[in-house]
Amino acid sequence: MWREGVREVVGRTHIVFALECALASLLSFVCAYSYGLLVHSFTPLLGGLWGAISTAMVVDVLSHEALKMSFNRLIGSTIGCLSTLIWLYVFGYDVFAFLISTFFAVIMCYVFRVSQTYRTTLIAVFVVIVSGALMGSHISIWGNVLNRFVDSIIGIVTTLIVVFLFYPLRSYFNLLAR
Repeated sequence: MWREGVREVVGRTHIVFALECALASLLSFVCAYSYGLLVHSFTPLLGGLWGAISTAMVVDVLSHEALKMSFNRLIGSTIGCLSTLIWLYVFGYDVFAFLISTFFAVIMCYVFRVSQTYRTTLIAVFVVIVSGALMGSHISIWGNVLNRFVDSIIGIVTTLIVVFLFYPLRSYFNLLAR
C-alpha cells in the first residue's frame, strides 16, 4: 500500500534527477578535493565542500536552466572573491572585513547590473573569509581566494558535464518537462 503512494509521489523524473544530483555532487567533491591535494594540502576537504556547494547551486533538470545558474554562480563567485580579496588585504581576517566585504559585494552586484547573483556572491564572501580565518597563516589571502574561486569553477564545470551527459537519458524517458 505504501509503495503505491511512493510511486505516485516519486516518479522516473525524480529518480533520474536524484541520481544526477548525487553523481554531480560526488564528482564535484572529488575533483575539487583532488585539486586541493595538489595545491594546498591543508584544506582539501574545504575545497571538496566548495565544489559540492557549486553543484547544489547549479544542477537543474533543464539544461538551459543549469547553464543560466552556472553563469550566475560564476559571476557571483567572481564578485564575491574579488571584493573579499581587496578588503582582506586592507583589514585582514576580522569582523570589519566581513562587514565591508559583504557590503561592497552587494553594491558591486547592483553596479554591474547582476543583482540576481547577490546570494551566490554573499556565499562566496562568507566562505572565503571563514575558510581563511580557519586556516590562519597556513595560506596567503591571495591563495585562499584563488583556491575558493577555482573550487567553484570545478564544481560548475563538473556539474554541467553531468547535466549534459544525462540529457540523452532524460530525453529517452521523455523527462525533459518538469
